[in-house]
Amino acid sequence: MNTLIFVSVDELWLKGKNRRLYVKAITEHISKVLKAYMPAKFEIRNENQRLAIFLSGDVDETNLAKTVEALTRVPGIFTVSVSHACAKDLQVMGELGINLFNKLQKEGKFPKSFKVVSTRTDKRFPVTTPEINIEVGGIIFLHFESLGLKVDLHKPELVLDIRILNDSAYLSTEVYPGMGGLPVGTSGHVVTMLSGGLDSPVASYLMSKRGCSQVFVFFFAYPFVGDEVKDKIVKLCSQLAKFQSRTQLYIIPFGAVQQQIGQACHSEYRTILFRAYMIKVANMLAKKIDAEAICTGDSLGQVSSQTLTNMALVDRVSERIVLRPLLGHNKREIIDQARKIGTYETSILPYDDACSLFAPKKPIIRGDLGYFTKFIEENSFDQLLNQAILDAEIYRFQVDGKILE
Repeated sequence: MNTLIFVSVDELWLKGKNRRLYVKAITEHISKVLKAYMPAKFEIRNENQRLAIFLSGDVDETNLAKTVEALTRVPGIFTVSVSHACAKDLQVMGELGINLFNKLQKEGKFPKSFKVVSTRTDKRFPVTTPEINIEVGGIIFLHFESLGLKVDLHKPELVLDIRILNDSAYLSTEVYPGMGGLPVGTSGHVVTMLSGGLDSPVASYLMSKRGCSQVFVFFFAYPFVGDEVKDKIVKLCSQLAKFQSRTQLYIIPFGAVQQQIGQACHSEYRTILFRAYMIKVANMLAKKIDAEAICTGDSLGQVSSQTLTNMALVDRVSERIVLRPLLGHNKREIIDQARKIGTYETSILPYDDACSLFAPKKPIIRGDLGYFTKFIEENSFDQLLNQAILDAEIYRFQVDGKILE
């Protein structure tokens, strides 16, 4: 059977005259996914406000399943369905429908009830959609009536989707939900600060969902922490790369900077000042790569540096807007989302955090503006910060999460 993957897009109908740019961005992302997961040749067409991916030749079922799963991680995709082609003949459609139901039975997915929904893109096809639904549905019902299969037009367990295109009819029994949102790159370019915890990967996912392309930065506190920390971050970034069409990670050596800050400031201000200089470096990197914003995993009140007062102080050193998509999230919500996107198990791996190693016993909760401003003015550390960026290790990832050599 010839195979076609239908992709429905999310929110693009809102974009009016800009819709073409959004469709172009999501099509390019889909093409990269297909090249990474599917050896078969493919063609992407716009069919009645949906993207139809025509796969030529024999399609391996394992590769197809991996491809569908990868497509559900493409921002901007609402649903993905795999369809199989047959002649535009009602009896042939019914027989293909029977084959697809037999396949579901073998997989333990046979439904108790179903209905048929059809769409005629090819208006020259002489049979109306209600007639297609009745005739094809009747063939399938009669074949499986002895197994207790029912027709339910209101709340069916399964919908058999039939699309009549110019070349063939295409039938599908399973629809997979995508992540929705907007295509990556259509909402701008962001530097996302990664830590080894649960929060920042979830924040990154949410910004991918809103159409931001991201470059990741991790502040590596060597020699106060070991390479296992870096390995963990690379693994996290590999997982997050699956939500983007291209990904870069900058691992910036930051131990010397933290040591200088720790020696120069009041101990209760260490954590907030570490954060401020990280934001400064993120801005320097953003300028270098032409990014428009900084993203962090801050959640209001979660730790001392994430009180309203302290976040407001930190923002004073930023030349760009600081995005905090988790600001109103509870920890349980963040954990649930981390499990959903596949970063939870990596995030909970134990590692030494240099911020906690340097952390004071009583960190400041409401930092003083005067002291904070004076410290920043008198301690630029520009040479150290510039050198840290120059010494950064840069990793590049493919859309399937593999590291590019």
